[in-house]
Amino acid sequence: MPKPLKHIFICTQNRGPGHPRGSCNQNGCGAVLDEFMFEFQKLSVPAEIW
Repeated sequence: MPKPLKHIFICTQNRGPGHPRGSCNQNGCGAVLDEFMFEFQKLSVPAEIW
């Protein structure tokens, strides 16, 4: 598999409820990741990008 030309990082950290540092998952990162993946598939983004 070729090395990607660009990287997009989406935090999917999931800490337990009440953790003092919180987590991305508790702040809706799942919806952001889902939307990115949907758009990538819809636009037929080449494999070199992701």
